[in-house]
Amino acid sequence: MVSFEKCMFFLPNRFFVQGKEAYVSFNIASIPSDMIVTSMNLQIPLPAHQTDLAILVQEITTGWDESLMAGGYQPQHPLLINQLVSPAGEPEITVHLQHLQEKWRHDSLQNHGVYIQLLSLEPCCFTEEQPPYLLVSTV
Repeated sequence: MVSFEKCMFFLPNRFFVQGKEAYVSFNIASIPSDMIVTSMNLQIPLPAHQTDLAILVQEITTGWDESLMAGGYQPQHPLLINQLVSPAGEPEITVHLQHLQEKWRHDSLQNHGVYIQLLSLEPCCFTEEQPPYLLVSTV
């Protein structure tokens, strides 16, 4: 039997940027229930940086939306997913999120997305023009 892998591209359904911090979530409920997710990777476009850049990624555990965030609200994000280092000049970094796929697909009320923080002394920040995106592979 031949297995056909399919790769899906998701843009954020919510995205808020504040300097070195970004909040992002994706609606992946449209993935057919008979498909098995083999990988789920968050691709984070990075600002130009001349030195190694540390990136903190945490799971958001409370609800939020862009209008609340603009008013100063900050959702809780206590669950560490990963802390990575991007070498100087790298345009993007990948964070593996497959462990969240079940919750994000089948329990949308618990899908609050992820918090991303740039840990750098350099004057760099995220932009709304380059949002993170999600690549999901299924069979």
